[in-house]
Amino acid sequence: MKPSRVVDRVRALQHWVEQRSSILCAPLYRRVLSRTRFIGITGSGGKTTTKDLSFEVLRSKFRVHKSVGSKNTFDAVARGLFGIRPGAAYHVQEVGAKAPGSLDRTVKLLAPSIAVVTNIRSDHITSYKTEDEVAREKSKLVKALSPDGIAILNADDERVIAMSALAPGAVITFGLSPTADVRADQVVSEWPGGLRFVVSHRGQSFAGSSALHGTHFIHCVLAAVAVGIATGISVPEALQAMRELGPRTGRMSVYSSRRGVTFIRDEWKSPLWSIRAPIDFLRTVPSRRKVLVLGTISDYRGSSYPSYRETVEYALGAADEVIMVGEHAGKAPRIAKQLGSDAVRGFSTVEAAARYLLDTAASGDVVLIKGAGAQHLTRVALAFDRDVRCWLAKCGRVSFCDECSLVSIPAAD
Repeated sequence: MKPSRVVDRVRALQHWVEQRSSILCAPLYRRVLSRTRFIGITGSGGKTTTKDLSFEVLRSKFRVHKSVGSKNTFDAVARGLFGIRPGAAYHVQEVGAKAPGSLDRTVKLLAPSIAVVTNIRSDHITSYKTEDEVAREKSKLVKALSPDGIAILNADDERVIAMSALAPGAVITFGLSPTADVRADQVVSEWPGGLRFVVSHRGQSFAGSSALHGTHFIHCVLAAVAVGIATGISVPEALQAMRELGPRTGRMSVYSSRRGVTFIRDEWKSPLWSIRAPIDFLRTVPSRRKVLVLGTISDYRGSSYPSYRETVEYALGAADEVIMVGEHAGKAPRIAKQLGSDAVRGFSTVEAAARYLLDTAASGDVVLIKGAGAQHLTRVALAFDRDVRCWLAKCGRVSFCDECSLVSIPAAD
């Protein structure tokens, strides 16, 4: 074996040992952090944005940490503990679930003081089968609270609000429902600005704004306000603390190309339930022409064709053209024929879709990119400003292409 390969294997083994050691030591270090109150945030969607907003609210008054990016598995949570220094008042942790039982170790390690549940949808439906099973798994975070803990629950989601009965202590609800403790109305998403809304709590109302795009983010905002209330921060203080926080990359973030074509990037993940909200936002954006680039859809029941057809049909109510990309792009001609539209096209590769857009998109156009991170649809936007050289269908990397040094280097097949 070549010496270089030996070195690579030794380094890989060393990395693995270091990771396993930190995981094994995490429960002990959690005891060192006994004075730090842990806030766990779970749900099918909106976890990362809610975490980031909550962090902004809390750090206006306290010494606080938050988990990195969207890392939310048990291993990531365990390793992340070592980034928290004793003396921190709070740590905000995103908590994910992939299969039945996957939250058991996480909630035991966290021992949360506050549990936030954003929503329950059909993510990981192949593992959980039904939304009720998803709810049972996510509810473990609420049940892990002590009697002096606080559950923060979405009043607009019947499966989430039902968790009130499982909370050992106090409950704060948020949503658009008149029964919510923290309620929003007059919610408007303006382009190129963000959200405007009014938040009501205990008979008082406060005007607020956010740099996030799309009215579907109002629940993340309200959840963060509720976190503030639970920790003694007033509604006006909470709204002020998070008003400037913009969208995280790949979650309705904006990429403005030098050619004048604006891209709205929502390519972190693409379960079927999540697609209509960004399309609804696209409908409100004034532009010369609107295009949806649709990648692979996940987490649907039954065969794939009905999900793609219904999605394309809905999108044509907001977009002038729909471009399907990836392994299901071959469905485009049939869908176009059934819908009687010449505005539906399919490309099996990201490169082909990018080259088509380079030829057809013009200044003043707005392109919504919706797909899963593994497809790396980011390259469609990047191609307008740089010589993209990596067009691999699968590379195994979880980062976005604009964060990758290889995007402009020819990839070996």
